Amino acid sequence: MAGVSITLRDKAAIEEQVLVSDAEGRVAFEGLFTEGFELLAVASGFEPWTQRHTGVPDRPFDVYIDLCRPERGRVAGGVAAPDGVVLAEALVEGSRGMRARCAVDGSYGTFVLEHQPVEDPFTVRAEAKDSAGRIWRGRVETEVGAATVGSVTILLRPTAGVAGRVTRPDGVSTAGLVVTLRRGWSEPLRPDGTFELTGLEPGRYVLGIGSVAGESLHRTLAVELQPGRTSQLGELVLDPGLVELSVVVLGPDAAPVREAYVDLKLDRSTYSTLTDREGRASFVVPPGEVALLARSYDRASPLAVRRLAPGERAEVRLVVVPRSVIQVRLVDGGGVAIQAFTACLHRLDALGYPTTELSDEEGLIRFGLQRTGRVKLELKDEPLLRQVARRRGVRATRCAPVTLDLPPGETLEVTLRVVDVP
Repeated sequence: MAGVSITLRDKAAIEEQVLVSDAEGRVAFEGLFTEGFELLAVASGFEPWTQRHTGVPDRPFDVYIDLCRPERGRVAGGVAAPDGVVLAEALVEGSRGMRARCAVDGSYGTFVLEHQPVEDPFTVRAEAKDSAGRIWRGRVETEVGAATVGSVTILLRPTAGVAGRVTRPDGVSTAGLVVTLRRGWSEPLRPDGTFELTGLEPGRYVLGIGSVAGESLHRTLAVELQPGRTSQLGELVLDPGLVELSVVVLGPDAAPVREAYVDLKLDRSTYSTLTDREGRASFVVPPGEVALLARSYDRASPLAVRRLAPGERAEVRLVVVPRSVIQVRLVDGGGVAIQAFTACLHRLDALGYPTTELSDEEGLIRFGLQRTGRVKLELKDEPLLRQVARRRGVRATRCAPVTLDLPPGETLEVTLRVVDVP
């Protein structure tokens, strides 16, 4: 470790020599004090290190210094809101879970946050409430270490909110229902059916009204929340033509599968529940098109899409099968295998999402898939395509994607080919 200040003192602490370690972490002292000496090492971000020697050998010798970080470090700084905003309280939190309250004065607050020292940058988050009850948030990444970091200022930004009132057309109570947002926020309805969610990040959400467990979904609504505002949705009337949907999950032997996850996708949001002892799960949802999938350990069902009519009572059977594996290789235009590459797998169904992986030491990518269906594989490595083109002396190269149907419980070997573009 370079740049460590190392001091050599005599036994009486009267004379001393000071050197700084080189790029290899070494220093060399000559003319040691024969009656004994003390070594002291000091480096920013580490605990001071000392070692005493009562005598000196008659030959050169080595001393190894092992520096340790302290048990606690500190980050100092402030939180700042726009001019004219009067902060009532503010709290900061480090990525290691350490918290500290700020001393607020007007639109500014100061803090000292203790933390477990880390070498990498870490995030400090702040949440504040102003005199009007509005919530403000901010975050900053900082280099920490053991020493106090000065001039760390977190700029506070306004959050958003949403409010409304839920009613039924038949006047039945809405007790027991909750309002949820796609990003994990939820709040029970008040006795009069009203709700208000605050402190949200501005952006687009899908708001759902349903039961606590998520198996009953009465209505969904797309909303866009603006910073510094609480969007008033007014009265939301629940659909009277709700659909009672029963899902039965079976194994390959037609036996019911208990405690399997059943995912239902509706209006870009996914809701999940578990099957009971008879392999059944129930949903109450608005009419329309839904996508269903069952998952149990290393097995999953093919995706089922069903259009539900108003007031219908429907049953869907899902059979879970062993997962499949896709092994992907990559070769160039001359048939030579390429060892290091990145590929992406896309699921071409309603619950699809892309998965990107790097090749291993054998030049393979293995995608383990818990459900069957149609998938697309493509190379995601533009720098590699340019490198292959230079090596083969052509203007450019390309790699066409491959689309295939994935059968259950099988291992497929797929070769992506980089071809020359003349």
